[in-house]
Amino acid sequence: MPRENADKGNRAICIMTPAYHEPMSLYWWARPHAFTFAFMTPLFLICAALPDDMFVNWKHAQNFMDAEVVALGLLGLSAFGLSAWLVPAVGRRRYRSYGTGKRYYIEPGYYRATLYSVLGICLAAYVLLFAPAIMSPGRTLAMIGRGTEIRETLNQTPGITSLVNVGAIYVTLLLLQPRLTGLGLSRFDRIVCGVFLAIVAMRVFLWSERAALVEVVIPVAIVGLSDARRPRLVMVMFPIFAMIALLVFFGVTEYFRSWSAHYSETGISLTEFVTTRLFGYYATALNNGAVITTSFETPYVPYSLAQWFFAFPGVSDLSISAGWDVERRAATFFNYTNPEFNNPSGLFAPFYDVGPWAGTVVWVALGLMTGRLYAGFVSGQLLPLILYPSWMTGLYEVLRVFYWGSSRYFPVLVFVPIVYWVLARGAVRTPARRRVRLVRTPIQQGLSQRSGH
Repeated sequence: MPRENADKGNRAICIMTPAYHEPMSLYWWARPHAFTFAFMTPLFLICAALPDDMFVNWKHAQNFMDAEVVALGLLGLSAFGLSAWLVPAVGRRRYRSYGTGKRYYIEPGYYRATLYSVLGICLAAYVLLFAPAIMSPGRTLAMIGRGTEIRETLNQTPGITSLVNVGAIYVTLLLLQPRLTGLGLSRFDRIVCGVFLAIVAMRVFLWSERAALVEVVIPVAIVGLSDARRPRLVMVMFPIFAMIALLVFFGVTEYFRSWSAHYSETGISLTEFVTTRLFGYYATALNNGAVITTSFETPYVPYSLAQWFFAFPGVSDLSISAGWDVERRAATFFNYTNPEFNNPSGLFAPFYDVGPWAGTVVWVALGLMTGRLYAGFVSGQLLPLILYPSWMTGLYEVLRVFYWGSSRYFPVLVFVPIVYWVLARGAVRTPARRRVRLVRTPIQQGLSQRSGH
């Protein structure tokens, strides 16, 4: 129990606090195993049970998710979910715990220097990316609403402009600052964060890159909203509100991206168009994955699992890349699916890369890794604290794409170990008992005077 002692000037109360806190608990939607079984699995089964007519409306030949493909998808989800549950259930080894009230914390000045260095790298990449638009603002404004054409004008330098995606690390570090240093967010921090979010919004609406906002929002939700030490109904039901917000956000962006230019004169209402198109992104992605899984020979090369590697300049020209058979795949998409909905589903990616058995092993390994990151995050370990919030984006998007192996996520995977190493250098040991000074209220001062202290 805390002890209260009056200081010599009778102007404050000193509260003695223990050096360690219990591990933090997360809401179900931030736990990989719970979210897999409670949300992703039912959504997958719903998509698999859709009639052929709905896929025909999305310009697919039919629903290709037969019993064998559905069983394969359930195998992947079960292998991942059970493996992710196994790690925290078995127990945790004793690792260094970071944060106020734990064994170690990060010196605030050192932490903030690292935080704004990451932001500086991100903003420099944004400047390079937006340079053509900044130099020709009139041409950019004239092309608003034509996302593909605008995107072609960007200065996209592989390995350089992709550093804009380290913004996910920046928002994670920003929201972890009070926990890891004890220093709250200042007005300057909030203003800079607002500017950063405005830049991300510009990237979303002008260049039709919705994933950029999703990659920032998910770490914000994981770090800022998911602490379940005080269960609240709103937070328990958060996925419902998130889906409503996603629908509104998707509708606004889709209005400028495709509805006003191509679909407004078809007679379909905007609400129906947005709802069916958003659901179609996930259903057609799974259907695309089913087509690839059943139509192509297994290459036994991780084209999807390590897409970032095959996106390197020159690598795609290697003879090994010919096994991907791009022309045949494009013809298959043209004949049986809709090239406009070309996401190949992350759920089936391990299976059509390395086959059913090895693919199952991949899902087990991913589940074990995700469960380890989850356990490390709730217990305050530094590397999981930095990586886990953005890593969960891969789970939330797994029905649509294999995010963990994408070129978008590769910069995060490269920079997180570097940031971890730098922050670990600035860690200091927390005293066994920390003193927190609280200013007395007028009522407390009156009670003190009456008692003769």
